[in-house]
Amino acid sequence: MAKPRTAVRIAQRDERAERLIEHRVITPERACKSKVYYATQNDARHSAKMIAKEKERGVSIYRCPFCPGFHLSIDPHEDAA
Repeated sequence: MAKPRTAVRIAQRDERAERLIEHRVITPERACKSKVYYATQNDARHSAKMIAKEKERGVSIYRCPFCPGFHLSIDPHEDAA
């Protein structure tokens, strides 16, 4: 029986995180633990809109490879849309 798509995505995310840690490209502390955690994409989207307006910069949302949540990334060179 095939794995559900969600289980496959979680496994892929976990494998990617392991590779990044192994090659010391990124650490969980830098990638996740020091950032604001958003449980849902909608929560992250709401905060992203507010931050983009306040800082007048582009803000992107990404799913964290180390935790089940989302984080934001602010682009210092991109103007808010």
